[in-house]
Amino acid sequence: MASTKANLRGLVLSAAELRSLHPDWSESFIEDYLNIFDNLVILSDAVDGETGTIKNVTFVDTTPYEIKDTDTEIFIDTTDSPIIANLRPGVDGRSYRIVNIGDATKDNAVTVNPFGSEELLGDNDSEILYPVESLIITFNTAGGWN
Repeated sequence: MASTKANLRGLVLSAAELRSLHPDWSESFIEDYLNIFDNLVILSDAVDGETGTIKNVTFVDTTPYEIKDTDTEIFIDTTDSPIIANLRPGVDGRSYRIVNIGDATKDNAVTVNPFGSEELLGDNDSEILYPVESLIITFNTAGGWN
């Protein structure tokens, strides 16, 4: 799989190609355009080199949903029915943002269940998220999901 930097480099046209495609563009505009694109390539190289910088976004509309280790942002659509989301065993520092994006005119909730005897917000109990509500949690061995 090619890096983001390589993918972006493949999209960049030369100044000569830009002039031929856009004869109405001024030289300063072409220079600015190329500088912006070059900055995007530099930024993408930094992102490719980082771990944990890019968030994995997941959309869910079926129940039950077993939250994955690779999930970060979980958008759950409860428009058609309530949905259960089960947490995996906690790992220190792991974080999730869980959002109920269901229709606010309906009262369908997301029920977030902790794993086994782990605590969720201070108790070994489920957390209920109604439409437009969200929950941001991070695991710590000493305190569970908070």
